Amino acid sequence: MKAFVLTEGQTDAQFFQLLLSRRVGTGFTVVPAGGKSATISLAQSVLVTRGEPVALVIDADSAFVEGVREQETFYRDMLLSRSMDTPFLLLLAVPEMEYLFFESEETLAAVGIRPSDRQAIDAKYQPKQVLDQLLRKKNWTRTEFFSQLPASAIDELANLPLLKKLIDFVKQPQGFRSWSNSAHQVLTD
Repeated sequence: MKAFVLTEGQTDAQFFQLLLSRRVGTGFTVVPAGGKSATISLAQSVLVTRGEPVALVIDADSAFVEGVREQETFYRDMLLSRSMDTPFLLLLAVPEMEYLFFESEETLAAVGIRPSDRQAIDAKYQPKQVLDQLLRKKNWTRTEFFSQLPASAIDELANLPLLKKLIDFVKQPQGFRSWSNSAHQVLTD
């Protein structure tokens, strides 16, 4: 049984493909859906029509706790209504997926990027914007940034709670049937 990993955009998909290829190998397909609503819609379709496990990673687009909780509840309920006991994992990146690259100074330092103190503070609330600023200084696209990440940085990222949960979900080759949607569908950081 193959797991589908659904993301909002192409660059998110590139990163998850890189991470999962290194940590899992095979047995998954990463699909960029084209935005949050499209990701949720595609997840529902895959759950209903294919009956295969789905992990979706979407940005919360907010650091406001109540707003994140509301999203968790709303999206979880939407997916539960369509899952028919097919396992799914909902991961909300708070506030955006790019926060992952700021969780450890070593990740960015591994490719010669050092955010200023101000950028480090701003990255807590606008990580996508700060990462883009840093990459512009290097004249890199996201794809170039990902290709520069050494294996040690990818391994370090893999230990972050959100990514560890994703990896564990995708690694379950035949254990998907024992996965409980009621207990494991949402993880936020």
